[in-house]
Amino acid sequence: MGRNLKISKEIKTKICKDYKNGIGDFQSISNALGTVREWYGRFIKHGEDVLNQNKTNKSYISSFKREYCKGV
Repeated sequence: MGRNLKISKEIKTKICKDYKNGIGDFQSISNALGTVREWYGRFIKHGEDVLNQNKTNKSYISSFKREYCKGV
C-alpha cells in the first residue's frame, strides 16, 4: 500500500504540538501513522465494519493509543 493517506491539518497540528510538548517521539508517531494506513487499507478493502474489530497493538503504550487514535 502506498503512503498517500491524507491526514487532516488538525491531526498534523495536534501531533506537532504534542511532540513539541514531549508527548511521543518521531518513531512512535510514525508507527501510529503506519497503523492508520493499515486501518485505512482494511476499511477500503472490507468496509466500515472491519474497524469494529478489537485488535490491540502491544507496541504502543495505551495512553499514546488513546491520544492519537481517538476519532479516527
